[in-house]
Amino acid sequence: VTTIQKLSAAMRSAQQESEEKGSNQFEKLRQEHIVFIVDEAHRAVSDEEMKRIKKILPNSTWFGLTGTPIFDDNKKQENGTFARTTSQQYGPLLHAYTTKNAMDDGAVLGFQVEYHSLISEEDQEVIVTQLNKGKLPDDALQQEKLLPTELYEADEHIRTMLQKIFNRRSVVK
Repeated sequence: VTTIQKLSAAMRSAQQESEEKGSNQFEKLRQEHIVFIVDEAHRAVSDEEMKRIKKILPNSTWFGLTGTPIFDDNKKQENGTFARTTSQQYGPLLHAYTTKNAMDDGAVLGFQVEYHSLISEEDQEVIVTQLNKGKLPDDALQQEKLLPTELYEADEHIRTMLQKIFNRRSVVK
């Protein structure tokens, strides 16, 4: 068990010693199959650092644990050939333990989601029909997915939603 900073420093030190002294102490470690289990995988080890370690320890296997994976819709900025999502860096999902699983297990308290939209159903239908070449999906959720994000990012929309949240909180107190 270690931090990525200590591991990286140890790897650099061992590699440097191996190169300077011409010893092959490090070679034995290179042959071992080492498993890395990384907590907070979405931010703990960069893809650049992982590739550097894999070059030194080519037989390593990596497992990433995270409660906030990086998906395509929130991927990192492009940086050469480095991974931009959690699955690009660690591979396909092995298991998911969702909030629903945690609530069912009693590990977390339940919560209630309240949905508020400032866009009326009628306005939503008009906007979606115009944007979708005259076609209106039957499902309201599909319609909402077609709405431009600019509607939700507008200052007026954000201000109004914040007022709703804070007014609700003051009533609850």
